[in-house]
Amino acid sequence: MVKDSPMAKEMPPEAQGGVMHASFTAGGLNFLASDGREHKAIDPDAGNISLAIAASDEAEGKRVFGALADGGEVRMPLEPAFWAESSGCSSTASASNG
Repeated sequence: MVKDSPMAKEMPPEAQGGVMHASFTAGGLNFLASDGREHKAIDPDAGNISLAIAASDEAEGKRVFGALADGGEVRMPLEPAFWAESSGCSSTASASNG
């Protein structure tokens, strides 16, 4: 929770009940998430939900990135980064997969 973080005093009152950092694992992938900021309301229909996904190896990372980017928009190609073997950013064509 934001209110329990070292940055609580720097955040507005309406953000105090928000999630600053959350992580979970599903299907062998690690997901990182947080609540949105006050200037951008969370609205899945508007396409403004962001997730960071960590894969166990490069091949799996490429597979997941390609699947999420398929039909969407690649904002930053998957490439080496100083904080990870590779990093990229894309928007999906649809919020649901099924």
